Amino acid sequence: MILKKLGVIAILAIFSSVVSVFAQDSEWAKLIHEAQAKYNYGLYDQAEELDTKALELAEHNGDPKQVNVAVTLNNLGIVFKAKRQYLQAELLFKRALEINEKNYGSDSILITADLTNLAFLYKEQGQYEIAEPYFKRPLEIYERTFPHGHPQTLQYMENLASFYRAALRTQEAEEIEKHIATIRSVNK
Repeated sequence: MILKKLGVIAILAIFSSVVSVFAQDSEWAKLIHEAQAKYNYGLYDQAEELDTKALELAEHNGDPKQVNVAVTLNNLGIVFKAKRQYLQAELLFKRALEINEKNYGSDSILITADLTNLAFLYKEQGQYEIAEPYFKRPLEIYERTFPHGHPQTLQYMENLASFYRAALRTQEAEEIEKHIATIRSVNK
């Protein structure tokens, strides 16, 4: 009888902790959604406040992979980038990249958004030498992972061409743009 009661108590404890995690995830998702809406309206301070609350929840939900933490770090980094608080944005993007590389590996398509966030952050600041590898790496990952002409691969090619134009490397930009046009004409 006592073992049966202990078993029920253990099951209730497990259920309670699972419900708590789901409740936290639900609250986290709500905060992320609200923050995105504020960001879309240019209400960056409000978006920052909501993303910060979401980050606190994510950091305390007990997920060893910290998936929600990485998502929130990227979102918060985007807000700081919009506010031109580049150092804060860089630190957040790098932390998200570190988490995702640890979880998925350094050649996973799941880190390409992190790399791209850093690429555009450095490009916006005119730090072209630092930005270039962050533009190239997502493209290399997609070229290894997907068949020739995959739409996302083409997007990363366009990002690299745009970067070269901003860095006044017109010839390299034109070469990539011609290559993109060739791929698109073949894929029609």
